[in-house]
Amino acid sequence: MYSWGHNSSGQLGISNISDPSQSNPTQIDSIGHEIVQIACGGYSSAVVTREGFAYCWGIIGGMKIFSPKRVAVSNVTKISCGTYHILALSRDGLFSWGGNESGQLGVGNNSTHYYPTKIPFFDTKRVIQIACGGFHSMALLSDSSLYSWGDNDFGQLGMPRNGETNWLPTQITSFL
Repeated sequence: MYSWGHNSSGQLGISNISDPSQSNPTQIDSIGHEIVQIACGGYSSAVVTREGFAYCWGIIGGMKIFSPKRVAVSNVTKISCGTYHILALSRDGLFSWGGNESGQLGVGNNSTHYYPTKIPFFDTKRVIQIACGGFHSMALLSDSSLYSWGDNDFGQLGMPRNGETNWLPTQITSFL
């Protein structure tokens, strides 16, 4: 896999950062597994392997990771990156970690989580798709219901309460 662009935060997965920008495609540090999904955020990147492992790198919750690092969640099927946070959908649930200043981790507070934390709200629900924005997150369920949480300064949560932060996943009812 190759990456290029700005690398001052390690978001390209290239451990040699003598030059903070790569204008040519450069091979990322090897993870030794076949990659089936990639995701890029503002300052981080992540992949999912055929075996269900997830690897991430860049700035995640204030930590700088310059080479792909395996995440402590197994059976990962989907991954998404925000500005400083990541969501991973696993057969064991929905997990989040990283920066959380706007509640984008969906765990009910604004504490940074350096390691994957299961989002309890989804324990009894079947999530089929995930997405991260800059400082907000969304999940689509198998019953077609859509949930969002985090920063809503510009209505990005799909709710009329602009400027109000949602610390927990909340259903978007405007599609009903």
